[in-house]
Amino acid sequence: MSLKEVKNVLCISATPPDIFAQYGFRTVKVEPATSNTITITPKVYKGKIQHELSSLLPTLNYKEKQYLIRLNNLNLIERVLKSFKDLEPEQIALLSSETKAGDVYQEITKSKTIPQQVRLVFTTSLIDCGVDVYNTDLEIIIAEHQNEHLSTQDTLQFLARPRKVSNLKATVYKLERPGKGISREQLYKDAYELATYECNWLNQMNAKHTAGTR
Repeated sequence: MSLKEVKNVLCISATPPDIFAQYGFRTVKVEPATSNTITITPKVYKGKIQHELSSLLPTLNYKEKQYLIRLNNLNLIERVLKSFKDLEPEQIALLSSETKAGDVYQEITKSKTIPQQVRLVFTTSLIDCGVDVYNTDLEIIIAEHQNEHLSTQDTLQFLARPRKVSNLKATVYKLERPGKGISREQLYKDAYELATYECNWLNQMNAKHTAGTR
């Protein structure tokens, strides 16, 4: 079979040669789509994340925005919500493995939208992957708790859930953790051991080289 007889051939090339036109190929130009942007505000905190979120929630603009908060600890979420009284119960949703049968989670998975009457959604890692959200007035808050080391990969995964927010605003809370102190004595010992190893290796190489030239 000749190339002219083949009907379904796709050639992908950044620099297609003109000769392909002789075989019936048509050039298709792909225009890049407008990319959504994400504005991330990092917050480094000390203490307990539930205190940070309890102080934050009363300051949010629930009339104009819906808020999706990732806190991967169900007990901490329940503590925060217990002290928050600014919204009606039907305006708040909690997503976790225990609430997958609930109306809000079912609506998100079916229509990819958070119901408009729900202004605040707390979620565990339940929707980190595979769940898209099409709400356009959404803001994201990602909160690392005391027993969690939130990875960059997990953060980016969750930031990708909103698909149709042209300029997504996200706040990421990270716990300030004390670093290990540097022992000058141990640093000297490590450097000395490394220097000793390198000297011994160089002496061995020199001995081999000298023996080989005799």
